[in-house]
Amino acid sequence: MIKNILFVDLLIDRGLIDKAKKYIKRVKEYAYRYEEFSLIFLIIEIEESLFFEHGYIVNRTDLRKLNEERLKIHELINNLTEFRILKAEIQELQLDDNYLLMTIEDYYKIPQYALLISEEKALSQKAKNLWSYLNALIFYFVRDYKSALLMIEKQYQYYHLNTTIFTRDDYLQMLNNYLLFCCRAKNDKKFYQIINELDSLSDKNKKDEVYIKTVKYYRTLELHYCLEEFDSAFKLAKEAEEYIESNSDRIEPFDIKYLQMLIIRAYINFGQYENANRYLQIRYLTKGFAYNELLAKLFEFITQYKLGNTHILEYSVNSWSKITQTKRKLYKAEKILFSFFRMIDYATSSDSKKELLIKTSNKLKEIEKNSSENFIFEDFDFIRWFEVELNKI
Repeated sequence: MIKNILFVDLLIDRGLIDKAKKYIKRVKEYAYRYEEFSLIFLIIEIEESLFFEHGYIVNRTDLRKLNEERLKIHELINNLTEFRILKAEIQELQLDDNYLLMTIEDYYKIPQYALLISEEKALSQKAKNLWSYLNALIFYFVRDYKSALLMIEKQYQYYHLNTTIFTRDDYLQMLNNYLLFCCRAKNDKKFYQIINELDSLSDKNKKDEVYIKTVKYYRTLELHYCLEEFDSAFKLAKEAEEYIESNSDRIEPFDIKYLQMLIIRAYINFGQYENANRYLQIRYLTKGFAYNELLAKLFEFITQYKLGNTHILEYSVNSWSKITQTKRKLYKAEKILFSFFRMIDYATSSDSKKELLIKTSNKLKEIEKNSSENFIFEDFDFIRWFEVELNKI
């Protein structure tokens, strides 16, 4: 686009005004199509310069129209910027350890949240894309998965109606989110429709092949978990483990850690605690933060308990608890689970063990009713796990 602007300047310098005007019209149409609002500003300035001849205005009416157009473009730019600022604010909230405790009412307090109330607040297709994305994200954070799915469907529609505006990376990320929301909403029909669409992109462009394959592994593992298809998850987990081992130098660090966590979860849900313990010890040479450190630690405690290493649990739990409390307050469910792993070594009889399991399970069920605290059950169903343990006694 910039090259086209420079070419217009060259035509004007050479006195080819009529040709320049025709070229300006074409470039402006492209700029509007791609919603390149900053470039439209530049084009308007060039157009204005053509309304002056020897310091005199030769077309006052069209000059006024250009000024009105400039004001409209300025409004579009400001609107898009406001959405981008809101996106940054919501992303910053994710850096707070307590963001999962936030309710929809907490999001209402964000200064620019009013932008998300009505789709009419978004004045361009790029802004509408952000509007649907941010609404979907907030609904996901507050665990309203059906609403999140509806919003990501809107973003999906915006993309297919305006493919020229959005990049391939935008498209891939949107499909990735779409798959996650399908999992949490337990919509397997839509999930497989979207994953086939994602898979077709790999055939067209080998560049994204690893990313697409990685997404397919971790989203399919998530779907199996949400649908309680633990047998299928276990089989896929073994395949995913081999995939990471063969491609660890090509997969993004965060994706490796995330996929590792889902593999360990699949092993635990299928009762493969030795495999879970083995994989918990593996640390690939990756940079970046670990995915959900709390969940990783709880998986470690569960695995040690199931492998009979209860004598080390109290020390491990106390050590981790101290480290955590230097960063944030412990969550209610976290305290309950920590208490169980501290006490389990003292439950020497079947009756005392059963009593501790029941007591812990009942406390967790109370937490499950609390929408501001039950987020911990989204990535692993601790209540189900305790019920399975009770049935074994």
